[in-house]
Formats: sequence, structure tokens, C-alpha cells
Amino acid sequence: MRLPSLLLCLLLCAPLLAAETGAGAGTGSAPAPEATPSESATPEANAASAADSSDSDLYWQSQDWQDAGQAKQVGDQVTLLHKSNQGYRLGLALLLPDWQQVADLLPLSRSLNDQGFDTLIMLPSPHQLALDPNDEKDQPAIEAFRELWQRKLTSLQENSGDSSGYQLIIAAGSSAAWLSGLLSTETLAPPDALVLVDAFYPAQDANEILAHEIASAPFPVLDLYREHQVSWLDLAAKARRLEVERNSKLDWRQIPLNDPDERDDQLAGWLRHLGWK
Repeated sequence: MRLPSLLLCLLLCAPLLAAETGAGAGTGSAPAPEATPSESATPEANAASAADSSDSDLYWQSQDWQDAGQAKQVGDQVTLLHKSNQGYRLGLALLLPDWQQVADLLPLSRSLNDQGFDTLIMLPSPHQLALDPNDEKDQPAIEAFRELWQRKLTSLQENSGDSSGYQLIIAAGSSAAWLSGLLSTETLAPPDALVLVDAFYPAQDANEILAHEIASAPFPVLDLYREHQVSWLDLAAKARRLEVERNSKLDWRQIPLNDPDERDDQLAGWLRHLGWK
């Protein structure tokens, strides 16, 4: 009879033991240590980790831009830095890609390095394409993103190191719509010159406002776009051409392209025209 009694005792005591063990684990066990950056990690790796944690939507791009240049922490953001490979420095070029289009501007960045420019590429955000900068709806979200974008750009302009030489901004796709709004309201320091690359936003009113702001800009503008590729591109380019003609803006040049590889030569020729080289 001893064996059944022993089994009965064990069955009755097991729940009490489990509950007591669980309570001990909740109060007596030490919390798991927080993960900290490795002391042996490079500054570029730590900077990249900070960028990933600040916006999980951008994490997937890490391989795209980390392997394409030297990651540089500027303020609270991570950018791609490419240094001039000449024995001189003409200035700084800030490149603003469209969402998911960082790689599209990398050849232009390398070409500018060959011409004596340091280049900084600002990591794009999905919000710049999801939000229409001129939409009357969803104003709190639009204004919040506009302010964030302005702070990021100002930080790059003010904290990128050597301030000597020219400052050139290259804006692609929807970046042009956000940028032109900031420049037209003078909430961002104007560059010495602006380059548009396939500039458009998929909304007619946004493209018309972009055209008006570009035609009123007080600095030279080079307008490059791929012709007959996307209807929005052609419509937006036509709107800018008509508005520039109405405003008689002389320091504006629009060039339709058949191939993105043509951008390098067109930009180099335009910089010579400006007398920068």
C-alpha cells in the first residue's frame, strides 16, 4: 500500500511546488541584461545600428546603403558619405533620393566625387511618397513629416564638416516636391544650385505647385528627367517648362534623357557652364 500512497502524495504536492517555483522565478531571478553595442564595433556599425532602431521601416535598406559607401553619423541620422577623390574640394553635394531609390543616385554621387565634390546621401523615408506635401487632408501628419525632413536637412547642411566651397542639392522624385516647399518658404538655407532628377509627385496639384516653386527659385536649376518613361514624369516636366517660360527664369535648363547614364555628362557640362570648374 506504500506505493499508491506515495504516488497520491506526489500528485497533490506537484501543483504547489510548481506555483512556488513560478513565484520564485518572478521575484528572485535577475533580469536579463540589456544588449549594449560591442566595444569593438566600428563607428559605422554603431551608427547603422542606431539608424535601424530609430525607424524599423528603413531596416531593409541597410545592405543597400551600408555597402555603397562610408556610413557617417550626422546629428541623430546616418548618411552615406563619399569623399572627393581629387586633390581639391569644390564643395558639398547633398543627394536626396526617392523612396527605395538610393542606388539610382549612387553613380551620380561617384561622378561628383570625380569632379571634386564630397557627397552626402540622405536616407529616404516611405512617408515622403505616402504623404502628399500639398494635400489639405491629414495636415498633422504632413506638417510633422515636413518639420522632421527640414531638421534632417538643416543638420546635414550645418554639421557635415568643411563648409568651404559650393553647396549643391540633388533631389530625385518626390524629394523634389518636399524640398521645393521648404526652399520657397525660406525654412531651409538655399543651395548655390539645385539639380532635379526625375522630379514628380503622383498628383497633378503637387506637380503644379512644384513647377511654380521651381520657376520662382533664386538659384540655378538643372532639370533632368527620363522622357517617355512614365506619364507622370512627362506631365510634371511639361508643367515646369510652361511655368518657367511664364516667369522668364533664365538660370534653368531642362534636359530630357533616354538613359540614366547620360546624367553624369549633362551635370558636368552644366557645372562648367556655371563656372564652377
